Amino acid sequence: ERAGKPFEERYPVFFPGSYGYGDNVQQDMTTPLIRSTRPQKHQELMRPAKIERTRGHRLKVFILKGLNADQYQLEEALTLLGAEVSIGAYSIGQEGPRTTDFPFDYEALMSCDTIVVANANVQCLGKLGLEMLGDYATHGGNLLFLGGKSAYGSGGLAEAGLAGLLPVVIRTSLFDIIRPGTRAATRDEAVLRLSDSQLAFQGLNMKSLPTCRYLHDANIAPGAKILVTAGNKPFLVAKENDGGGRVACLLGTTYGPFLERETRPPFQKWSGWTDFMSRLLKWLARGSTA
Repeated sequence: ERAGKPFEERYPVFFPGSYGYGDNVQQDMTTPLIRSTRPQKHQELMRPAKIERTRGHRLKVFILKGLNADQYQLEEALTLLGAEVSIGAYSIGQEGPRTTDFPFDYEALMSCDTIVVANANVQCLGKLGLEMLGDYATHGGNLLFLGGKSAYGSGGLAEAGLAGLLPVVIRTSLFDIIRPGTRAATRDEAVLRLSDSQLAFQGLNMKSLPTCRYLHDANIAPGAKILVTAGNKPFLVAKENDGGGRVACLLGTTYGPFLERETRPPFQKWSGWTDFMSRLLKWLARGSTA
């Protein structure tokens, strides 16, 4: 009722909705009724007035975990350090690379002592996430990149805006994984050897040196140091940036079989590997001096 009087509304045509295929197609089912260009999104990162690292009493590490990441024994190594660990799982689908989690908040991001990208395409962070990752590394954050099919050449690093911060020059090829040495080379050419044991690995038991079957082919960036080699190729490279943060690239991959006749294990099955990783992560987070 309206103003105490009854009323009714009548519609001469009942319209239940368009008959299909997106509601923007004429009766020939191919010609659109309306053509328009989708406007480009304008994304702007809301940065705080001051970006700086914050440190807690306990080591804090975020891992962006991809396929085969568990073979690097990151969580076992961080357990030895008593670290607080948070994890984002990387995946790829029809919409491109995605991650389940990342500290998309500057307070949470800058409280991380180290961020590990473990065989994951960094493009899963999106435009703003990559800008935040760059801010993190520029303002004293520490990064560790690990190898694999979704890393380096296939990992979107060349387009991530981090080129000046990385210790290696990324090849844009999707096929950047090679064997150290040649097929005719002896097994010793793929053995891991420390280049500078004073930096991170003092006291590490190197009696039974492991090998690397496959690794990423990358050039060393200016100012970077090779910490570990595999045969005649760099295996672990690191660089300290102007903001005080360290970025390390472990170029080895966990691919390739371990044959029983071989006397040296691949690095991921080496008895000293967890200790190796814990020392590397501790050094990255400045738990030990260079």
